[in-house]
Amino acid sequence: MLIFLLDCLVTCNACDSYTCSNPQPDTTLNCSALISQCDSDTFGEFMKEKCPATCGKCNRKNANLCADKSKSEVCTVLAKFCNTVDYYDLLSTECPSTCNRCPNNGTTPGGNGNGNGTTACVDVANDCFTNTARCSDATYAPLMHRLCPKTCNSCSNCEDSHKMCSAWVSHGFCTKFSQTETMKKCARSCNLCK
Repeated sequence: MLIFLLDCLVTCNACDSYTCSNPQPDTTLNCSALISQCDSDTFGEFMKEKCPATCGKCNRKNANLCADKSKSEVCTVLAKFCNTVDYYDLLSTECPSTCNRCPNNGTTPGGNGNGNGTTACVDVANDCFTNTARCSDATYAPLMHRLCPKTCNSCSNCEDSHKMCSAWVSHGFCTKFSQTETMKKCARSCNLCK
């Protein structure tokens, strides 16, 4: 049910409703006849401004930069999945307000609003332990190591262990040697920290 609902928001009538009309009547500018130009490189911006309803480019009234994309009732029902490994990213996009993923509120991984990971070794998802096997699964490992660093034992103090790293980097050290070698010597300088 959850997947169908999120994949079929329009069909399931789960999108936010807001009103919008074309600023000019069709007698002045026939938006319906020009619908094929809505996404054109040449006229796209003009169409967005003059025919927003026809082109489906309505701006939300008093838009909140971190508003749920789905209807609030839908996000409320899905809230129990906000911190699960399988739905964390999807619900962060569809229901950021409900899932407390708005920038600067400290709830994105790392608490910095950009989801670049966490400096503290803590699991972000609440079902990490039950998904431990996914830590080494090629399909899920990147997601698991980002959301479940403690469970996946992927926390580390990522530092350079050699004093010459900054000089070596300028001579291609990061690309010439294996990642294992690089990680041991110059992980921070080679931007390999998680």
